[in-house]
Amino acid sequence: MKITHESSVTSEQIDHLGHMNVRFYGVNAREGTLALLEGLGRSAADTRLVDVYTRHFTEQTQGAALEVRTAVLDASPSRLTLYHELHNVETDVIAATFVHGLDPTLQPFDHEIVDGLRADAIRIPAHGAPRSISLDADLLGPAPSLDEAIDRGLMVRLPREIGADECDSSGAHLDAHLSSMSWLGLRSNGQASEPTLIDGPNGEKMGFAAMENRIVVNRRVRLGDSIQTFEAVVKIADKATHRVQWVYDLDRRDLLHAQESVSVAFDTISRRAMSIPAWMSAEDEKRLVPGYLPVPASIQGA
Repeated sequence: MKITHESSVTSEQIDHLGHMNVRFYGVNAREGTLALLEGLGRSAADTRLVDVYTRHFTEQTQGAALEVRTAVLDASPSRLTLYHELHNVETDVIAATFVHGLDPTLQPFDHEIVDGLRADAIRIPAHGAPRSISLDADLLGPAPSLDEAIDRGLMVRLPREIGADECDSSGAHLDAHLSSMSWLGLRSNGQASEPTLIDGPNGEKMGFAAMENRIVVNRRVRLGDSIQTFEAVVKIADKATHRVQWVYDLDRRDLLHAQESVSVAFDTISRRAMSIPAWMSAEDEKRLVPGYLPVPASIQGA
């Protein structure tokens, strides 16, 4: 694997849980992807990130020196699949692993380049393999229609418009904001969506830390597009929840992207996972729809 990006955790990247926010794990991986594309004579302007998987291993705090190590998993004229590991340089402990699927937007990837990439391709190492989320599950096909999502009462955000801070100078939505697109804006009850710590039943100061996440893009948005996010809880465990979110274009009424995530309840005092309070689980059960759990292709064909 080649080192494709180096950085350090700054104070601006620390979130309410006291560690680097999940968005910046993704920013590091995206920089690794851009570095590899640049080496191939391509750029973000002529490719699009369409499938993004992240698995978090260890929290990173302010001042930590990080590096992205990158390898190719597969290549074809119409799809390039990359594997990244984000390492803490001092400890050499893995902070997160990523799988990025990229499609060309202007012209296919060159056959000669593809042959070279495939010759050097690796398999995902056992330590970086997905745990609870399948890379071959169809996140888009089983999604409800916009009308069905509304009828089921699955909205988690009020409608909002894509802002200039999420887009480049041409109005195209930036890959760096894919993971946060579904979380921005007011909650469905009209309250602000800024994350805050919650008092646990035994004096904990808790929030939810992402463990795994996958986004599959159906269509990209642009500046000013009107969107809304809906969500189903598909599994509830003692310490973790498994959710699927869908983002829709309200004018065209089509699905923009689907996001599957597993998050663990996290006590910021002990810095450990904790049991989800009963009242929280009861609220999640109101949005529990196990039928929306993405199914791996291998099981579908069984």
